[in-house]
Amino acid sequence: MFCRLRSDSAAIVFHLYSRNDMWFIPEIPCYIHSAQSLYPSGKVEGDAARVITEEPDYKSVITDANLRRRMGRLLKMSMYCGLKSLDGIESGDVAGIITSTGMGFMKDTVVFGNSIFDRDEDMLNPSPFMQSTFNTVSGYLALMRKIRAYNTTYVHGAGGFAAALADASMLLTESASGLQNPENQSKSVLVGAFDEVTAEVDTLRRMLLGDDCLPLGEGACSFLLSLSPSDIILNSFGPTSCDNDVPEDVFLCSSYVDEMGAFPSMLPVLLCRLISECAIKSGVFAIVDDVNPGGYTLLLEKQ
Repeated sequence: MFCRLRSDSAAIVFHLYSRNDMWFIPEIPCYIHSAQSLYPSGKVEGDAARVITEEPDYKSVITDANLRRRMGRLLKMSMYCGLKSLDGIESGDVAGIITSTGMGFMKDTVVFGNSIFDRDEDMLNPSPFMQSTFNTVSGYLALMRKIRAYNTTYVHGAGGFAAALADASMLLTESASGLQNPENQSKSVLVGAFDEVTAEVDTLRRMLLGDDCLPLGEGACSFLLSLSPSDIILNSFGPTSCDNDVPEDVFLCSSYVDEMGAFPSMLPVLLCRLISECAIKSGVFAIVDDVNPGGYTLLLEKQ
């Protein structure tokens, strides 16, 4: 059964499979451009089997040395991907910046939490707090590129990316349907995702789950979602728990755990990796998050 729900902002089409599960189908075709990603390449750190990402040279993308020095590791990774995706795009052509994360900036969160305890809540350094908030990436991108447009961040484990993708699709739908300025119809929405690995999180995880668990990974990615045609089109997405016919060409997140580790933003990072590596054949394909609880499945098509 298809159910069309219309709010004040956009029309949304859902394919309902059960009371709690729904499949999101963009009302108008949305295309993926300029996919960028940073992800682990199988390098394991320490005895806790944490798979870390080798960082690139940020100087050519984040040119301000003082800014690079103040930024945390995950923030630099996320900014690198976002700025690379926005390269060559005029700030006025960006309809919005929408990011997602499963756990956010855990390293800065732990640093700030420890400083509260160690300093007895007195004379705290504000930098770790400012860089531990979930919307730091989207805010920095908007400030650096002077993008005065819709800006938000979704935090909901593995489901945060699905919310960001749905929001980006609806924002483009609003532009095309004339609910906003008609000049927005040619604009793009920057979509990003990020998560990082820390020793503290891995230690707590093993205390709760024991040593029989997947290696912990990390990564950052971004891409532009647009109404302008490209060779990758977003068909639909929904919870992996839904019963749905999937194409023969399927990419399972579990097949990449040994190399990339497991983390909430694994699905979007894998998507951008596959696109940038030209690892996708023509036709309909699926990327399935069968690693994280509440994971999603993406159905896309390469033309």
